[in-house]
Amino acid sequence: MKSVRWIVLLLALGTMVQAQAACNWPAWDQFKKDYVSAEGRVIDPSDARKITTSEGQSYALFFALAANDRETFGNCSTGRRTTWRRVT
Repeated sequence: MKSVRWIVLLLALGTMVQAQAACNWPAWDQFKKDYVSAEGRVIDPSDARKITTSEGQSYALFFALAANDRETFGNCSTGRRTTWRRVT
């Protein structure tokens, strides 16, 4: 009986998380428009070299996760490390 209660609780929590993540988030949409390139790089506009920092990438990954934005999360994480270069 305890396991049934846990399963019901987990299903209820999962439904609530999905409902929260499906909400409209204009600030995230604006951030993606302003800073995230089509390749998934978060470009730092304060530097003329158009660099990508690990801090910027981590913010994008975190907010994509919070927004349940799988497409942007995938673009910012998978396969993008190979395009990063160290600026010297």
